[in-house]
Amino acid sequence: MKSFWQNSNSLPKEIFDLIIVGGGITGLSVAYWANRIGLKCLVLEKGELAEGASGRNAGFLTGGSINYFVSLVEKYGEQKALELWKFVTDNVALMMEQLELDANAELVGYHQSGTISLFNEGDGLDKVQKGFELLVANGFDVEVCAPVFNFKKAYKINTDASYDPFKIIELLSNKLFKTTVCTQTTCLKLYKEKDIFQVETNRGLVQARKVVASTNAHIGKLVKELNLEVKPVRAQIAFLKLDANNISMANHSIPSERIYFRRFGEGLIMGGLRYLDTDVENTDEIKLNEKIQDAIVNRCKKYFGEVELIQKWSGIMGFTQDEQPIYGQSKMDKDFLYIGGFSGHGNGYAFKMAKNLVDEYLGSGK
Repeated sequence: MKSFWQNSNSLPKEIFDLIIVGGGITGLSVAYWANRIGLKCLVLEKGELAEGASGRNAGFLTGGSINYFVSLVEKYGEQKALELWKFVTDNVALMMEQLELDANAELVGYHQSGTISLFNEGDGLDKVQKGFELLVANGFDVEVCAPVFNFKKAYKINTDASYDPFKIIELLSNKLFKTTVCTQTTCLKLYKEKDIFQVETNRGLVQARKVVASTNAHIGKLVKELNLEVKPVRAQIAFLKLDANNISMANHSIPSERIYFRRFGEGLIMGGLRYLDTDVENTDEIKLNEKIQDAIVNRCKKYFGEVELIQKWSGIMGFTQDEQPIYGQSKMDKDFLYIGGFSGHGNGYAFKMAKNLVDEYLGSGK
């Protein structure tokens, strides 16, 4: 918690081109692209930067496992599934280029080591193999690799990566050049007077010509017509100390057990198992679920032997009905934009989707 003196600085009185509500990877990505077309931005964050989902995930830069691609094919057909997969691949490439991730790899813990999905007989291997062949035929960088942990088969998406999700926010914020960031600043009320948005906060009034709601699971609180379209869902994650020397730096997914993990520091970050207590996890309350946390520790012991629990936490994801993120204009006001609903794949979508929002609704003085 900040002291009185740290919170005593006054809010800017000028009229901004854009106020962005939410200081996570999405909000800062919107500011990044808006700056590059000359817009002056103000970011409002009710806590500290990356305090929400952006700082509470496992740091996977991915759109999901190959098993998830198979589910996209089944739901949308091959063409749409391939388009969605290309979006994530392009998002990784765009972040690498714009944020110079190779040069800043040590700074943000960046590794482009891919995502490995592990399967056994009975895990729908025929469908997975067909999905793999479809990706190969369309030029995606995927491969069959050596399975680990006694699994029968492993598929690897080579373009996926990982990083420290908090440090990537720091890097992104340092690249903003026409943006003012106000933390510990909660948006209380928003209305328009003479085509200028008036945003009342706990620290005073700020103004802008346009507003973007980028609070992921909570955008429905600002964009009323989205109340039924974005649902908050909690995820449980833990960091466990163990001998990780024999574990690759890749992201790992075991779809049949609904867990994911990756090597980090002297141990492993593992999450998942939401299905063990689905009703309780359908919430916007950041709170530990000890049933799931205990299960995460036990799954880790199953594959790696004795482990030491170092830290456990939860985060809130935003799910749309089709589990695909959304962006656009409010039906009530074309100057009020929104972006969010990333389910568990915000890192894999947000940067490029923010660019699309800026290009479509804010570019060329729109």
